Amino acid sequence: MNDSDRLVHIALALDEVSQRSVAKRLESAGFALRFLSTAGELAAVLPECRFLLVGRPPRLDWTPAVQLRLLQIAGTGVDPLFPATGLAERIWIANCRGFQADAVRDHALALLLALARDLPGYLRSQSRSAWSPFPSPSLRGKKMVVVGFGDIGTRVAEAARSFGLRVHAVRRRREIPTGVERVASLAELEDVLGGADFAVICLPCTRLTRGAVGGTALAALPPRAVLVDVSRGGVVDHAAVERALREGRLAGAALDVFEDEPLASGSTLWSCPGLVVTPHVGGFTPDYIERVLDVFVDNLALVQRGLPPSTLVSREHEY
Repeated sequence: MNDSDRLVHIALALDEVSQRSVAKRLESAGFALRFLSTAGELAAVLPECRFLLVGRPPRLDWTPAVQLRLLQIAGTGVDPLFPATGLAERIWIANCRGFQADAVRDHALALLLALARDLPGYLRSQSRSAWSPFPSPSLRGKKMVVVGFGDIGTRVAEAARSFGLRVHAVRRRREIPTGVERVASLAELEDVLGGADFAVICLPCTRLTRGAVGGTALAALPPRAVLVDVSRGGVVDHAAVERALREGRLAGAALDVFEDEPLASGSTLWSCPGLVVTPHVGGFTPDYIERVLDVFVDNLALVQRGLPPSTLVSREHEY
């Protein structure tokens, strides 16, 4: 490799220890690094970038990126990037989908079980030193709708079936996966949500899915239903979720993703009854950065051989 093919630009929010870890890994693979701290720094070096690893995809004019070959995103969601103004078609866009799927599944099921068994209620009783037993229904035989049936949705469905839940899926393709009772399109969302006990939202956020789970869709759920959102901020109308909870039209909800993150300290979501808020940690594991680097190094090797990255993002579908 010549010097220009060795230089990698890194625009990640990393502490000093993590920076050293990233540098050690990439330098051992034969690359030179330059860390970028601000959007201004990134914009300034775009003309010289060939390989770029970013955290939250920046929305900017990519026209100056005349040498860029690989834009690698250190996560699954790429919605902040689009419409990707000025980003030439020859530039590969890649994400890190796949390796987070098991962790997000675990988080989604943890939230669902906590609400199904009303763990928040027991924690409130514990805070009062109150012994307050109450019955909780079994999951077996209940209907779960998994909205978005990619890597995460598939794993959520597999785990749900082990609890005896009846799984319905909302997905773009119409083939019915093993163990799924029904597959519906996004246009049929309200119909498939009718009679559901649980809805787990795993959709990417695209121009077609933004706001897909809004007030009308939520109204299709029965008052006993629980909703878990591990998708992307912007897919679910959280204001509509809050209204449904406060008006008793939804039994419970858990939100791990938000349109604006971090969630503002003054947001009424923090105090909404029946709502569990977690700070976008579904896929955040102790080895997260190491797993990102595994994907990035593999994709760098592919791109340098003239091949597409293994986690190529579809510009048409925006995921």
